[in-house]
Amino acid sequence: MAGAVTDEEKPSADPVQRRKLPLLALGTLWVFLWATLVLLSYVACVLFPHATRSTVETDAIMSSIGQAVDAYRQEYGQLPSSVNRDLVDELTGQNAKGTPFMDFSQRSLNRAGEVVDAWGTPLRFEWLDGRSVQITSAGPDRTFGTADDMKRRDGR
Repeated sequence: MAGAVTDEEKPSADPVQRRKLPLLALGTLWVFLWATLVLLSYVACVLFPHATRSTVETDAIMSSIGQAVDAYRQEYGQLPSSVNRDLVDELTGQNAKGTPFMDFSQRSLNRAGEVVDAWGTPLRFEWLDGRSVQITSAGPDRTFGTADDMKRRDGR
């Protein structure tokens, strides 16, 4: 019969069958959102690998300096100078015993002989209690006092 609705075309009265479509749609949406997140993460890593590499490099420099400062303190019973250039001199062997505590790569020093972070900004050193040092990098924005600053205390 023309215009007659067959049993196959009637909407199901079974509530389980009526929910299948929305659950399938939610599952598809979930897969789409997950794939989008993975793709955006990949794009961020491809577009901004320098930020991650620079952060790791700066963290390693700061850790090494903290360990060298601790060795200097154990050897001399005091901390080296907190002035960047003087600190570099003292840690590289220009001290009372001529003992080198660290060898800086040319890449980690600027033209003035100051130790710099991976973005080229001189690190700051602050003696906290006569026994420990806080080392601060300005971070990727190269401005001290902002949220992206990196800080290490005693190389930790």
